[in-house]
Amino acid sequence: MITKSKNLLLASSLLVAAGVANAGYDIKLSEDDKISFGGYIKVDARYVDGDVAYRPYWIGTGSKLDNSASQFNLFANETRFNMKYTHGDVMGFIEMDFWGGGGNEIVSNSANPRIRHAFIKYKNVLAGQTWSTFMNTSAIPESADFAGATLGLVFIRQGQIRYTMGDFQVSLENPETWGGDTANDNVPDVTARYNLKGDWGNVSFSALARQLNTTLGNTETAIGASILWSY
Repeated sequence: MITKSKNLLLASSLLVAAGVANAGYDIKLSEDDKISFGGYIKVDARYVDGDVAYRPYWIGTGSKLDNSASQFNLFANETRFNMKYTHGDVMGFIEMDFWGGGGNEIVSNSANPRIRHAFIKYKNVLAGQTWSTFMNTSAIPESADFAGATLGLVFIRQGQIRYTMGDFQVSLENPETWGGDTANDNVPDVTARYNLKGDWGNVSFSALARQLNTTLGNTETAIGASILWSY
């Protein structure tokens, strides 16, 4: 299953409590056709005291709370909805949550929906947006905080065409030179992963080759690799 329910996290002066109500419903249209609806309503309440507040997506932005600041938040933006359609060997999946920005409590606090996953899969071929093939999603720790346990992990969903053959996957993925010249990203990322599974857990070996474009108009080829173990 793509989504994971989260429970309780308590770290230093940071308290995150989550109330989650899960739901799922299947509609069988025919012998080969089925529509499934799923998702959950999640309410987060958190109190942050001083400079212990830290969020991975602040890296490189300079954003942080003042050392003397205290903050309380109560929100339901992680609430999500998904729908899956299957017809024989064809499967389509779309999932949305409400982290797309917006929200003003002076007016109505309306949050914008955003796409998490949107793809079509036929047998061993997948096309659309989902977790990067470079990722091993089973290595993501369970946490009540939406992004609190992802530090040090590859954590990205993007457009791709993926082929799976047993424990081996290879894909062409959308390129984006962060901090460089994205206008000249004309070569897709090439990503591959091999998984080993056993009673001891699983290990994934991932590799990525891509072209980087600098703001000066130069291009460089970069290759990266990762080994992740989870139990």
